[in-house]
Amino acid sequence: MKVLALMGSPRNNGSTYMAVEMVEERLREMGEIEMEYVHLKDMDLGECIGCHACIHLGEAHCPVDGDRGEIEKRMLGADALILASPVYSLGVTSLVKKFLDRFSYCFHRPRFFGLPVLAIATAAGAGQKASSHLMADCARFWGCAPVYTVELPKLDLNLTDAHREKVLRTLRGAAEKIFRATQCSGPPRPAFRDLVAFRVWRDLAANSEPDSADHVHWRDRGWLEADYYYPTSIPGYYRLSLRLIEGLMRRYSGRVYGDA
Repeated sequence: MKVLALMGSPRNNGSTYMAVEMVEERLREMGEIEMEYVHLKDMDLGECIGCHACIHLGEAHCPVDGDRGEIEKRMLGADALILASPVYSLGVTSLVKKFLDRFSYCFHRPRFFGLPVLAIATAAGAGQKASSHLMADCARFWGCAPVYTVELPKLDLNLTDAHREKVLRTLRGAAEKIFRATQCSGPPRPAFRDLVAFRVWRDLAANSEPDSADHVHWRDRGWLEADYYYPTSIPGYYRLSLRLIEGLMRRYSGRVYGDA
């Protein structure tokens, strides 16, 4: 089992690194793993300039490519992914934000199906929940599942023994969830919000230009006529709700963008 940890701290051995090491320790107790740490500070992330080339033409046309392709290759080769960031100014670090921005095309063309994710945020004050949920939400849109979050205090603070033990239990529990997720056969059943998101992106891809990267990507995978990215069971009451939502989407789209 290969676990990739994308580290969003500008420091090598800070509180966030300590948290991931605790997860690694529990994972090694449960089975044989190969752990790879990638420090985003050492990667050429560049900065998204909002040109939309990756979305309309394809990610290969990004004018500031840098190490994005290498990072994606490592993600695709992993059995589990850890996204870790300390909290700076109530949010993720600029390194993590750059990383998320550079993968914006994955919202339109998700690809990391069946890749379980653990998003970890550490802070001396506030902002852990917003930070971990930002990373987790992006991962879900990219196709990752299941996705878990952990919010922690800075581990290099003078914590009480009881609080430190609580942190350790939390991290060990998260590690166990990730490990179990890798042992499942096939991707998990999507949640209702995932089914809704699929229909939003499917509608956008279907109405994009026939030679656009999105349209080609969805068409070639048969997603334009599918209920989801991969075969899955959808309860009847979900289907009824989804049809209602699709009707509302079409009405809204017609009012805002016209019928073309």
